[in-house]
Amino acid sequence: MEKRVIEVTGKSVEEAVEIAKKTLELKENEKYEYEVLNEETKGFLGIGFLGGKKARIRFTIKPKYENYLTKWIEEIIDCTGRTDVEVKVRHDNRNKYFIDINGENLGFLIGRRGAAMYAIEHLLSLMLNKKTDSLVRVKVNVSKFKQERQKDLEEMAIRLAEKAASTKKAIFLRPMNSFERKIIHKTLKTYRNLYTYSKGAEPNRKVVISPKDFKKKFNKEQTQTTGDVH
Repeated sequence: MEKRVIEVTGKSVEEAVEIAKKTLELKENEKYEYEVLNEETKGFLGIGFLGGKKARIRFTIKPKYENYLTKWIEEIIDCTGRTDVEVKVRHDNRNKYFIDINGENLGFLIGRRGAAMYAIEHLLSLMLNKKTDSLVRVKVNVSKFKQERQKDLEEMAIRLAEKAASTKKAIFLRPMNSFERKIIHKTLKTYRNLYTYSKGAEPNRKVVISPKDFKKKFNKEQTQTTGDVH
């Protein structure tokens, strides 16, 4: 459902709002907003028809964007021939939408290191932003992949931090998306003898774990690249 807009007049702003609600048959679960185009004014001696003006508003019923997301993700799943997949869409009221997809054997929706899932996430974000007036973000999680991924990354970060501290050499991780990089930075934030930073441009941006006393000389003798992330 596209957003519905109407301009309404009334003796007051409040009356105009009520008229708009009835005219557009506003339902309880629908959200709305309105812009006051003209405030009501009193006429001569407080008599409305002697120079007075009615209030005028532009009333908008906002569409439930969750419905769009549900429809789009179900169309993607239908293309695979699967009918046993559960989809839940929620909104956190901060211009962010979450899609949880659950079912058996959904690896094809995840892809290698979540590549397919993040591609779907990006596509849905682009599609939804074409329908909204403000920037929104869509986050997709298939079979709780992100929770499992976070756990693996935290364990890997600690292991590589210990390696960087013992060898006193910086360790360059493979390129990661922003979600994964944030986990590494957050996990090692309290390590006093180490620091982390991101290097490079998307999509090849990577995290570096470095001892604080390490001098940044990027050559083979003083740095090493790891392929430990799976």
